[in-house]
Amino acid sequence: MPDLTELFDQAISEDTNDFGPPEHWRFSGLGKCPRAQVMERMGYPRTPFSVKTRILLTIGNLLETQALKWLGSKVDILATQVTIDAPAWDARGHADALVRLDNEIAVVEVKSTRDRGVDYAPYDNHVLQATAYAIFLGLPTSFLLYVGRDGARKFVECRPSQELERRIKNEWSMLTGYFRSGV
Repeated sequence: MPDLTELFDQAISEDTNDFGPPEHWRFSGLGKCPRAQVMERMGYPRTPFSVKTRILLTIGNLLETQALKWLGSKVDILATQVTIDAPAWDARGHADALVRLDNEIAVVEVKSTRDRGVDYAPYDNHVLQATAYAIFLGLPTSFLLYVGRDGARKFVECRPSQELERRIKNEWSMLTGYFRSGV
């Protein structure tokens, strides 16, 4: 009889979801390791995720879908997985949702966390990502919805500011400089 755990792990390991090097900087990469982002964009292979990490990422994707369903039962969700192109910064991303709150439109980014991870939120790279989406869509605010595997949850409002916009521009300028120099 085959070892189902081994077969299951093999199936997960073989599911690479590799779409090749990105053509643009990713909003979700803001605040993350510049060297890794540049190398990935140059076509260097990424270190494969472990089986455990792949499972956790999948749980996060499922949790995002369910969290937006719950949220959508109480607020007007205008769109999900909204593609945001920022050609001036050579960047692209996908906002989890656009919602209408008190006649204003806002971005909602759902972030799943490990147990007690909500206690430490918000994380700087998430704030940069959500704020960048709001800036490029010309919206006054964005929200991070943190949902922990332990049932904890927290909403964090992120309002664009000159300081955050400067940090985002500096980050993408630095990445572009590294990329062009081949570092």
